[in-house]
Amino acid sequence: MAKKRPANVTYSDPNSGVSFLYPRKFALMTGNDALPQFAPLGDAVMNFVQPGGLAIATVKAPAGSYPGTDFAAAFFNVNVNRNLSEQECEHFAFVDSHNVNGAPVDAAKVKIGSTDMETTSNFSASAMTQTETQYYHTYTNGACYEYVLSVGTAGYGVKDGVEPVNRDEVFARLDKILATVKINPVEQEQVAEATGSSDQK
Repeated sequence: MAKKRPANVTYSDPNSGVSFLYPRKFALMTGNDALPQFAPLGDAVMNFVQPGGLAIATVKAPAGSYPGTDFAAAFFNVNVNRNLSEQECEHFAFVDSHNVNGAPVDAAKVKIGSTDMETTSNFSASAMTQTETQYYHTYTNGACYEYVLSVGTAGYGVKDGVEPVNRDEVFARLDKILATVKINPVEQEQVAEATGSSDQK
């Protein structure tokens, strides 16, 4: 009898020290393809306060994960930026559109496993798409690590009989990936090499 393959796969990047588990059915993209650019989500923008970020890896849920719903896409993405101080890593670039002074969005402190992180979220909507994104930052190895969890739907009034996807359910799957993230110690020169070849978009 053929041995059943495990449901999860391990991704590990020796340069940044990042590793995590993700569902085998998810698609993995690394290198130049790691910055998500999935229709209808559009380009996924890094949320660092300074340029110099590099996308390390992205895993994307299969398109047909939630049949009969308006689900369009979901992904988990890891970015790293060595140009930030530990204090800068606690902040995010996006500003609160409801704040007339344009002040940065207040980040919340959370603990994922044994790791303290800062988190914020962003929501955008149009007639064609709706996208909800959660960002997490943590500072280690002399660099700022960013984890992006994003869910996109087909927008308003897409089709009769199509149910809204349960966003909490989709994010719960992405949260399980985030909970497995580990960052192994690496030499700062390795992190610099990993972040030196690409600028933040």
